This record gives sequence, C-alpha cells and structure tokens, in this order.
Amino acid sequence: MILIADSGSTKTNWALIANENFSYFDTEGYNPYYMDSNYIRNSVLTGFDDLAVRRQVKQVYFYCAGFSSATRPIVESALGFCFENAEITIEGDLLAAARCLLGKEKGFAAILGTGTNTCFYDGERIVEIVDSLGFLAGDEGSGSYIGKQLIKAYVRKSMPIHLYLLFEQTFKMNSDQVIAELYGTSSPNKFAAGFTTFAGQNIDDDFVKALVKSSLRDFFSGIIVHYKNYHGSSISFVGSVAFAFLPMLATVTEDFGMRLGKVIKSPLADLIAYHLADRPKALS
Repeated sequence: MILIADSGSTKTNWALIANENFSYFDTEGYNPYYMDSNYIRNSVLTGFDDLAVRRQVKQVYFYCAGFSSATRPIVESALGFCFENAEITIEGDLLAAARCLLGKEKGFAAILGTGTNTCFYDGERIVEIVDSLGFLAGDEGSGSYIGKQLIKAYVRKSMPIHLYLLFEQTFKMNSDQVIAELYGTSSPNKFAAGFTTFAGQNIDDDFVKALVKSSLRDFFSGIIVHYKNYHGSSISFVGSVAFAFLPMLATVTEDFGMRLGKVIKSPLADLIAYHLADRPKALS
C-alpha cells in the first residue's frame, strides 16, 4: 500500500492505494509551523484509526504547508509513529503544486489557497522562489489576504452599508469580536481565510469585485514581477482561491503580460498520477 497526502493549512486530502483499489479521506490541515508533532500525530490517528491498515502502508508521500528543514522533524516524528512500517517522504506543498501542474515540464507554479506560494520549476526541482512572507507580512492574493481586506473594510466601515449589514448577519460577529478572534486564535490565517466565502458569494457586488481584483493584482505586483523572465511566460495555479475566482484571475494574469496555464482546485488526483506513472508495481 502507498499513501499520498496533500496537506494545506485548512484541510488534508489523503489517498490510500492498494492494488487497483483507491480509498480517499480528509483530515484537518497540518502546518508544522503552527502545530507540534504530538498534535499532528493524534489528529492523524483520529482520522486513520485502523492500526492493521496503517501497518500495511509501505510508502507515504506527504506534502504539507509550512515545510522546511526546521519543521521536517516535526512531521517525520508524527508520521513515523502513525505508519511504523512505511518509508516516509515529506516535501513542501509547493513541490506538490509544481508536480501536479507541470509534471515533467518547466514553468511557473503557484498556490492560491489559504496561503500563497510560488516558484519556477525546471521539470524536476524548484529552482527559484520569491518568498510569500506568510500571513503576517505577505501571502498576497490568498484566502487569508482577501479575508484580511474584508475584515479591515468591515471594522473600519469602509464597505457599503448593505455589505456591512450582510457581513454582520452572515458571521454574527461585531467588530470587537472579529478583532478579538483574529488576534486570539492559534490559526489567524485560517480564521481570516474563512471570510473569503463571503467574497465568493458576493462577487457580483462592485465593492467585492474590486477588492478581490486588487488582491489578485497585489499577488502579481508583490511577488510575480520579482521573477526574472516572468513576462510572456505561462503560470499555472492550484488552490481554492484560484479556482473560485478563475475568470478574474485570467484577466489579471493577462494584465501582467502572462498566459494562464492549468488551474485546479486540488492537486491530489494529479499527484497520484505523478507518483504512479513510473511505478507500475506501486499498487501492490
């Protein structure tokens, strides 16, 4: 058996593959920048509680947000406990994006989900990254970034009154409660990103449309333009935000002199194809 997982900050999609049988399940997202090994271990065990099956897993490919040389031991310890007989390969979600979007081809790959990440990929490895700087200082264009713009517009009452009242009715929180939760929660990025659904539901409103478009333009002006040779190139995207605002993303991409490539909501199906392409016996 092999196990492939794509873990963002909000949700983890898993695929368990044995012979010609594919099983899929979801757990919460795991970002080792915010979570310790014990938390990840206990959560995975809750979502995958069959010990006999876990012991049959021989290979784990785990891609996660917040991955680095510093956070690798956190994930390794958690997964090593859960899948004691498996060889475990851990990579960042950015490599997952590049592999699922580009396969063996070179090009620009980007994540626009709860957070933002981008790279230039040479068909085998990531060769250039412009740091997104994370939730506090960057992540332009992401769900958390759009959410922060909505929070500011709500708290400062700079959104039209009809949107202000609808926002208040939808989330049942006043300004003080929103700010208290934003600064009090252990996952402020996920909290902020939760407001992006409001943007999607009201995207035909001129104020919301302008806010989302401005956030996507910030993604290009704040991150993409710092890559050499970006102009005239194609860029592909994975993530809920890219997928939800695809028509607007296509327009902004063209505005910055780039071509829009592949856009998908989730990378799991393409990651399965990537890993099984060169391993005909991987299902046994």
